[in-house]
This record gives sequence, structure tokens and C-alpha cells, in this order.
Amino acid sequence: MICQTFPINIDYQKLGYDNGGSSPTLSTYIWNESQELPWMNKRPAVLVCPGGGYTCVSQREGEPIALQYAAAGFQTFLLSYTIRPGKFPCALLEAAKAICMIREHAEEWRVDPDRLFVCGFSAGGHLAASTGVFWDADFVKDALGATAEQLRPTGMILSYAVLSANTPHLQFSFRNVMGDDTLEAEQVQHLSLEKLVTPQTPPAFLWHTVDDDVVDVESSMYFASALRKNGVSFEMHLYPHGPHGMSLANEITPPVITECQNWISMSVQWLKSFQ
Repeated sequence: MICQTFPINIDYQKLGYDNGGSSPTLSTYIWNESQELPWMNKRPAVLVCPGGGYTCVSQREGEPIALQYAAAGFQTFLLSYTIRPGKFPCALLEAAKAICMIREHAEEWRVDPDRLFVCGFSAGGHLAASTGVFWDADFVKDALGATAEQLRPTGMILSYAVLSANTPHLQFSFRNVMGDDTLEAEQVQHLSLEKLVTPQTPPAFLWHTVDDDVVDVESSMYFASALRKNGVSFEMHLYPHGPHGMSLANEITPPVITECQNWISMSVQWLKSFQ
């Protein structure tokens, strides 16, 4: 497996955005080319966006997830992105740039550019979903000098994701991504992603626990409802119990919540449905 880390270079000074001095990176988990597995050399890809409330980039939702998708046969990538004190849209631009980088290196990294997915957890789910609703936004295309087709993810895996500003617990993450604790609830509504879903939003796989006491389950439900109203395909799984931030919910990333562990295998099957 080829494991490398690359800087994500964006001229924020020129763009007038504040990334708080962050040093975003893209790390690779790429299968080696094999004469024994020639039919597997061009693979779909998953870009993993860990959570952390936009105050850190969680390790438990990073490499353990990337290795699971790599073990399932995907070329996998891990994003380390701008957090507070950096401000929106820096993290979004970095995720979009990572998607462009993967497509630009598709031949070298043996990636199928038509099957490039984003996977995010908690606030990283907000970031992953942001790539799905802002992929054709002028401010993203102009900042990166990219086309909408280069920026659009094929699909999104959203794990107990921060998606809606209309739930009280999530104001923390939304104020962090904006870099301002004084913002009123109505001032973060433009980042409430269920309001930005269109028929062109990529398909999604969502999972959440009903008794999550950090990110309300309604966050995923509002987003799923918006997908349905816009005719966008999605798969959603709600588990009755489980704390926030479970990641794999096994011995690798405890706590161990056996009934939630199948989300990863179900998401792999969902990914494989894209041919």
C-alpha cells in the first residue's frame, strides 16, 4: 500500500480568507499495482473527513475508517482540514481541492474518477455534505479554478453528521466553522445544509443513533427529507441507541456497540452499487 501525505495548497491571502494558519493535508492509502489483480487496479475512491466540531480533526474517525475502506478494496484518502480559528469557507475549499487532486491524479493513483465518494463524521459530515451542496457554487469554482464536474462527489456517506442549524446542540459546530461565538441562530442558517439540497445533490448514505445527545438525530432526518423532496437517492439507517462519536463502534474505536457495527459493511455495499 502506498501511504503518502501531500499539502493542500490554496492561496488564502490572495482570496482574502482566514485559515488561521492551518496546514491542510491529503494522505493516501493506495493499493499497489498488482499483476495478480489486474482487474482491481482502477478502483473507486473514498475521501474521509473526520469530525471534531471544527475545533480538532479526530484521529478515531480518520485512519481507522480509511483502513476499513481500503480493506474493502477502495483507494482511500484522508483529509486534515482547517479548524478554528480558521473560518468558512476554508475547510470546504480544502475538501473540494482534495477531490480535484484525486481526480487530477486518477491515473497515477489508479482511481476511477467517476466513482469518487466523500465520507464524513459529525462536523466532518457537515464538511462532506458541504462538498455535495456547494460543488457547483461560483465561489468554490472561482477560488480553485476548477469546473463543477471536477468538484462534484459521486456520493456522500454521512455519519451522525452535523447538517442542520435548526437543532440546538449544533450551534456549537456552526459557530466554530464561522469562527464567531457571538453569532445568533439565524446568522448560521446559510450553512444549514438541508436548505441547500437540489435535484443535483449527489446521493447519500446516512446513519445516526436516535439517542445521540450531541448531534440530534433530526439533523440527519431533515437532510434526508430534503433529499427525498428533491428526488435524490439516499439510504438511511437509524439505530435506537449509541453515543455520539462511535466511529466503528468496535474494539478499535470503543465504545463497543455491537448493533451499530454493521453500518460500515452496509456503506460498502452501497458504494459498490455505483457501477
